[in-house]
Amino acid sequence: MNQLSAQTLDVYIQNIHSNEGQLCIAIFNSEESFKKEKPVWEKYYLKNVLTDKTLKIKIQLMPGTYGLTLLDDINKDAKMNFNLIGIPLEGYGFGNYRHKSIFKPKFSAFSFQLEANQTKEINVTIQYF
Repeated sequence: MNQLSAQTLDVYIQNIHSNEGQLCIAIFNSEESFKKEKPVWEKYYLKNVLTDKTLKIKIQLMPGTYGLTLLDDINKDAKMNFNLIGIPLEGYGFGNYRHKSIFKPKFSAFSFQLEANQTKEINVTIQYF
């Protein structure tokens, strides 16, 4: 088995409020890539096919350090929308991390190691204001 297909993330997304829009998942490999919003992997999932408020997806990556972010992109513009005082208007989440602020966390708060030949479970609970 080659290295790319041997490392798998099983991502469980919970608390999806509606079938409107899309879920945007981005994976970063450093604080710098996170700050610059330059993911090493990203994909959009339409929500109109969901029958439940949860979703499970599989992602294959090379071994390394990663952090997973999620945006519940209701209006499908592929970016977080905020109100006039900076509060998010759309849901968001981080892999295995419950964020408690309206400011971006540090990459180290939600990063994880993916080892060779490993299957890792990542849970994301979408938060809404």
